[in-house]
Amino acid sequence: MAPVQQVAPVQQAAPVAGSTPTPPAPSESTAPSPPVQEASTDLNVLRQQLAQATAQAPCTLASSLLQDSGAVSVFGYAGSDAAAALRQQVTSVAGAAPLDWRVQQVDQVFCSALGTLRPIAAQAGAAVSGLSVTLAGGQTTLHDGERIMPRVTMAGFAGEMRVDYLGHDGSVVHLYPTAADPAQHVAARPATRLAPGAQLSIGEAGPGRPIWEVGPPYGTDMIIVVASSAPVLTRAPPQNADDNASPYLRDLANGIARIRQAGGQVTGTLLLVNTLAK
Repeated sequence: MAPVQQVAPVQQAAPVAGSTPTPPAPSESTAPSPPVQEASTDLNVLRQQLAQATAQAPCTLASSLLQDSGAVSVFGYAGSDAAAALRQQVTSVAGAAPLDWRVQQVDQVFCSALGTLRPIAAQAGAAVSGLSVTLAGGQTTLHDGERIMPRVTMAGFAGEMRVDYLGHDGSVVHLYPTAADPAQHVAARPATRLAPGAQLSIGEAGPGRPIWEVGPPYGTDMIIVVASSAPVLTRAPPQNADDNASPYLRDLANGIARIRQAGGQVTGTLLLVNTLAK
């Protein structure tokens, strides 16, 4: 609350006989708090309640925005079972306020990935870092046989990056960095330290470079990117693909926690990719 300006006392004139004395005006220091301040306080409380609702919701990577008008926006990602529960909780907190719902539903298999990114992703309220990922040509839908070619922009600090493709069948493919695979004539592409804002192209054809193409099973998959000022894994995966993403995501989450505890920089983001038959 802003300091209240003190008003110098005014000397009162003696009352005139037969007249009713006029009571002195109340001092500004005793005036009630202006309604604007009360409204601002109410909005701040509501913002805290909304932030708490999105932060505690399971299988969710989302954040909320409360306008001064009272309108509420919620955006991000949530598991198919968690999205309805989160919306109900937000509605109970916001009451009759207009709600702009921008939460994309994802398969429950991605809950671990959302949990891994939750402490470091802007979609969950972390600071915007500049890290971004798209597909070549800005596509978000790929058909059978089309190549998967991510285009990644490094965060606003120098460091390393990991890019992984998570299938809706629970599998994982490490797009960058990659291990050598002599049987497939693939050379290793180790992680290199990238400058802030550096561009990284993945999936380009070339000698010893792997390429990835869409195939069955079709559905909505996820690309996750983690950028860090220090290596996030103490031991690199021995192969480029695995049928079970869970152990890798646990290692990734542990590495993220280690870097944060040491005061390093780490951020993450994701991209949904719809895959279809021809």
